[in-house]
Amino acid sequence: MRSRARAGGRAKAAKGARPARPPRFVPLRRSDRRWASWNQTSSLYHNASIALAAKQHPGMPPAQLLDAAITDYNRAAQAFLVATLDAVRDACPSCKAGMYSYPVRYYWDGYCSPSGPGLRNITDSVRDVFAASGAIFPSVYQFYEGAERTRNKQYVDCNVQEAVRASRWFSPPKPVLSYGWPRYHSAENNLLDASDTDLEFAEPGCIAGVSGAVIWGSEGNNATSLKAYAQWLRANEQVFTHAPSQPARSGAAPHRHWERPAQLPASYSEPSLEAVAEIAAASANGAAFPPQFEWCSL
Repeated sequence: MRSRARAGGRAKAAKGARPARPPRFVPLRRSDRRWASWNQTSSLYHNASIALAAKQHPGMPPAQLLDAAITDYNRAAQAFLVATLDAVRDACPSCKAGMYSYPVRYYWDGYCSPSGPGLRNITDSVRDVFAASGAIFPSVYQFYEGAERTRNKQYVDCNVQEAVRASRWFSPPKPVLSYGWPRYHSAENNLLDASDTDLEFAEPGCIAGVSGAVIWGSEGNNATSLKAYAQWLRANEQVFTHAPSQPARSGAAPHRHWERPAQLPASYSEPSLEAVAEIAAASANGAAFPPQFEWCSL
């Protein structure tokens, strides 16, 4: 696995870092992650699909026409995603590619709410996409700065558990890597507070069936942002260098983030791209992992 920090170009490798290797996990992102299911996509796709179905089935009654449009849309969209995943696998046989935020992420009325059965049916409907995936990447971005920890924890747990459920359709189960970002997914994009950092990056490792985590993001070539990010990493160092404080669910042994604490570089507080690259290498170098928990820094 290759550690990297991005800011207008590839960062310089940290001193003493392991030689670069092809990425083992490849999350693929779309601007609309819900594109593969009719029930989760926009009216733009609906209208285009109905118009196409009308051309293909002239004179068909409206109710039947809608059913035909839904069937054709779901089949075509999922075939496109499966073909994309197959192409990535052909290009990089050692990579485990999957779609970002599949299963679809829900904060309100999610998998642990009364809406759960219907949402799980949506997950079930894209089984072919999971079958073509080498790994599953549930999103656990945090949205609400200052929200109750209990609510944010439920959001993380329920979304990740749905991904684990899908992974267990297969033998062996697909790897599940939670996909996080150090900033709130909000208008301000502030860095996560300590509680939400723990929930986004440590909590998934407490859930049985989770193989690792992805840390996504770029601070750009901005000295102020890089300095704030370095301070955030230092303040939350234990989240990334110590085992989760709670045991794994279902009686499984707790995952450990590291075999030993990462050795953070002396240049840690420097507001430079190279310093942040060193931090990323120290906190995501494959040499520091135990085999049961993987960290990807993207």
